[in-house]
Amino acid sequence: MVKPQRMPNVRGLMAVLLGDDPVHLGAHWLLLGVAVYGIMIGSKYWRGDDRHSNLMAFSFAIVVTLLTSYYANIYDLTLLLVPLLLLARTFLHSEFGGWPRTVFLWAAVLFLLTPFLWVLALRIDQFGLMALVLFALAWSISAAERSLQAV
Repeated sequence: MVKPQRMPNVRGLMAVLLGDDPVHLGAHWLLLGVAVYGIMIGSKYWRGDDRHSNLMAFSFAIVVTLLTSYYANIYDLTLLLVPLLLLARTFLHSEFGGWPRTVFLWAAVLFLLTPFLWVLALRIDQFGLMALVLFALAWSISAAERSLQAV
C-alpha cells in the first residue's frame, strides 16, 4: 500500500502536515495551484533563444513535475540528478551569488546526503518533507533565472 506521507511531493507534504486522514480537497486545490504556477513560470523562462535559459527552464520543469505529481516514490528523485548535474557548474561558478546559490547548494547536499534520506524514509516515515527541499530547489532555479535575465 502506498502511503501519501512517504511521497516526496505536495501530496506527501500535505499528508504529513494534515495527518494520516485521506488527503483533503484543499490539498488537491493547492496541488493544482502549484502545477499551474509552475507551468506559468517555466513557460516564461523557456525563451528558446539561449542555451543557458533552456537548461534552467528544463531543470525547473523537472523539479515542478516531481513536486506536483500525484504519485511519487523515493526512487523518482533520481530524476533530480539531471538538474543537479546540468546546473551545478552554473551555481558554483556563476557571477550571481546570494540566496539562490546558497539554497541550491543546500538542496543539492540534502538530496545527496543519504543518511538524511534514510532518517526521513525509514526512521520517522515522513519522506513527504522532502517536498520542502523540492520547493527550495524550484525557488532557487527560478530566482537565479530571474537574476540572469535582469543582467
